[in-house]
Amino acid sequence: MKISELSVRKPVTTIMLYALLCVLGFIFIPRLGVDLYPASTDPVLSVSTVYEDVGPEEIEENVTKLLESRLSAVSGLESMTSTSSTGRSTVRLFFGYDVDLDEAYNDVQAILSRLTRSLPDGCESPVLRRYDSNASPIMRLTVSGDLPLHELRAVAEDDISPLLERVPGVATVSVSGGAEKIVRVDISENRLRAYNLTLSGVASALRQRNVKTSGGTLTENGIGAPDVLEADGTVHDDYRIEFYKQHLHAMRLAITDGVQMMG
Repeated sequence: MKISELSVRKPVTTIMLYALLCVLGFIFIPRLGVDLYPASTDPVLSVSTVYEDVGPEEIEENVTKLLESRLSAVSGLESMTSTSSTGRSTVRLFFGYDVDLDEAYNDVQAILSRLTRSLPDGCESPVLRRYDSNASPIMRLTVSGDLPLHELRAVAEDDISPLLERVPGVATVSVSGGAEKIVRVDISENRLRAYNLTLSGVASALRQRNVKTSGGTLTENGIGAPDVLEADGTVHDDYRIEFYKQHLHAMRLAITDGVQMMG
């Protein structure tokens, strides 16, 4: 029996069925989830390699091409793109939707673990990530003012970022741009020759001495204080500040109003 015949023969039943469908629609349609950017998983893997203070051409030749040649053998790979910039190499792997991305991830990870030994000295180990569109930032804020760039960045990191992280629904907050404080070391070429030194040797010596390490544990009447002294840090407990003031006079520590301790 066709729907048209049923509608003619039993009009009341047909009207009741349509009325029931309309009621159900009015009840459940408002409950359907609506998202401007629905959650989706793209079959894309990204391999990032950091090689600091190296130009794009050298990274392309020594890192990117090596990664591309090894990763091209991954099963299920459809296409591959790469970007070489100053200090960084990025390779993106695109797979088909029928490929098991977990298995592809493990295959790429195994290749990268064997490849690490072939990378140049000073190059960090490649980092493998899944591409997640939901991890892209949904909002970008700009901080401007009359302060120097390094102070503006400090305001963004120390003051603004913690406040934004407390907002409900905010997963992470990252800060980029501005400038960071650095110490510039000007080296005389004549003095290097006189002391038979090299630039790499001086840089290595600076790295070895720029260390933050534990200085031990303070004890009072045989009881170990829970604060472990480091090369620099901050103490927030007034009692311990006074304790450190009284017992650290013989050590090379400067305490300003009992707050900052600098080695």
